Amino acid sequence: MKQSAERNTFSVHLGKAYYEMGFFNVGVKEADKFGPDGAEILVRLGKNGRTITATINRRANSNATPRVMCGTAYRDWVQKTYQMGDSFSIDVLSPLSLELY
Repeated sequence: MKQSAERNTFSVHLGKAYYEMGFFNVGVKEADKFGPDGAEILVRLGKNGRTITATINRRANSNATPRVMCGTAYRDWVQKTYQMGDSFSIDVLSPLSLELY
């Protein structure tokens, strides 16, 4: 994941798991920008896209970094919008709100 200095933005590389399953992990550098384990987080799929409710899971990774569990709406959006191996950007709007594009 690559951090942008001017905004709360980073990118996620779509490997097999992130492309085929309904989640993505957040790196150590970005982890403190996210809410607590079990919190609901709003995720907008695209700049003008649908907003879904996801869940922050800080138990899935041994270092307690967030895994954002988005489900099938996210998976379907990723597969419609990107190819495996692509990357997408995430704007962290607040600890409980993201925009993916």
